[in-house]
Amino acid sequence: MVAAVAWALLVAGSAYWSARHDPGTIREQRSVGRALPVVERAAGQLAAAAGPDAVLEVAAPRLSTGCRITSARAGATAEQEVRVFVPPADAGARLDQLGDRLPEAYRVRVRHPADGDHTLRADAGEFVGIRGRVTEPGVITLTVATGCRPNDRPVLADTLLPAPPELVAAANPVAAALGIGTGEPVGATGVRCDNAGHVARSLRLTGQPSMVPGPLPTALRAQLAGTTLVLSTVDRVAYRHDGVGLVAEARDGRVTVVATQPCPAQ
Repeated sequence: MVAAVAWALLVAGSAYWSARHDPGTIREQRSVGRALPVVERAAGQLAAAAGPDAVLEVAAPRLSTGCRITSARAGATAEQEVRVFVPPADAGARLDQLGDRLPEAYRVRVRHPADGDHTLRADAGEFVGIRGRVTEPGVITLTVATGCRPNDRPVLADTLLPAPPELVAAANPVAAALGIGTGEPVGATGVRCDNAGHVARSLRLTGQPSMVPGPLPTALRAQLAGTTLVLSTVDRVAYRHDGVGLVAEARDGRVTVVATQPCPAQ
């Protein structure tokens, strides 16, 4: 009896200590707040893998509530996107290149199915996944996501950093040509490219509804002179100028201009 009671106390004590101190062994045991630094680090790795000559957009992280961990337990999901703009014919090869440049620990898997739906999957650690695919001609969308987890109501990191003057100077003429007001204080979303402190930043300006000036390449003819054009369609233009990536898009009656300072060469 004494031995049985001692053993029961030992098991109960070990279980209590483990619950308080050991890391969770499944995603549902780890909160969304705990995963946010992993999401931000992975987004930085994606920006770095895109390279110094990339035309990209770094989106701010999003926290969504309302998902279900179980039928009786609600949770939250955190996501962050990085979009890379390339010539449409090069999209598949660039997705392969991005996968090759990610850390080996991410265990990247790139699929080339017969139907042409080229996809990338990777594991950023802490049960945080990365998925990537060509979502539109010339647009690679890479998403870092936590999946549904316990919601500890985290505060998203302050990624709305002061916009570098060179980004404001690059975006303003494009915005003005497309009828978007300029001169207002703006911020930029940033992610760390490496441990040396380099940061990739994206500044975003959006016009009012129904302010679409027609085919964007025509409206931006003067701005495109002397630049490196990467993508040009009726409703999307992406190019590089003086080390800054610039993207103009018209969608759902709105015009958006994004200026991005990419990661430096690694």
